[in-house]
Amino acid sequence: MKITEENYTIVPEKEQIILKALLTDIEFINNNSKNKLFINWIDCHTEYSPEWTDPCPDFYGMYELRLEDDPRESIGIEMTLDELDMSMCTLYNYIEREKELES
Repeated sequence: MKITEENYTIVPEKEQIILKALLTDIEFINNNSKNKLFINWIDCHTEYSPEWTDPCPDFYGMYELRLEDDPRESIGIEMTLDELDMSMCTLYNYIEREKELES
């Protein structure tokens, strides 16, 4: 489920403050990059598949960065909120540095 300013409260309460801050970061990234991203919250459990030989991973409650132009495309892997925070920090700093160099 795409996380927005209107629906971020659907995630667990303890994650809402950080997620709200990350929405501000994603806005900065999108305003300064060709590729527009959004935060996706995985709100369903992974279904069992008989094709899996190992235990089937369940990514419920994890996050992904996805492309606005093609929401099926994920950037990176499924992440916890802490991992998403670190990834967003890296992207933010990279884009901010690029912007400084252009000036």
